[in-house]
Amino acid sequence: MGAGGSARILFDVQTRTLMLLSMVVGLLILMAGGVLLVQLVNRVEVVEPSRIGETVTVGDMTVVVESSQEESGRHVVEMLVGGVPDPDIARGFRMIAAARPAPLLESCGAAEVQLRSCTLVFETPDDGGSRQIIYERGDQSARWILALPD
Repeated sequence: MGAGGSARILFDVQTRTLMLLSMVVGLLILMAGGVLLVQLVNRVEVVEPSRIGETVTVGDMTVVVESSQEESGRHVVEMLVGGVPDPDIARGFRMIAAARPAPLLESCGAAEVQLRSCTLVFETPDDGGSRQIIYERGDQSARWILALPD
């Protein structure tokens, strides 16, 4: 065999090796996806909803959701917050409206040690869907169901 024959054998071996490696990588990705799916299914981090008017401690902050009402695409949540000074208390709150995040339009600013009134205003679709507010601080969270679908 001449030089062309040995180059052809070398090329065939490299192609086979690359195909084998790609199959192994594909199987590893498939197994990693399976492991992630099992972890997600076995996850038990669902936070039971708190009641309107209930005092809830999340991390070092105390929150009492007093009321909520929706009108013209704006959902207003009245609450008391306090526990530690925080220059932007609203960053820990988010609203889920009809399974989508709702943008925060207005915030109450800073929190203090003493409980103080706080009003958050979210933009929501006029769909009569579910509404819940979630507060996360550190590795703890709380949620309140504000409205259920019509």
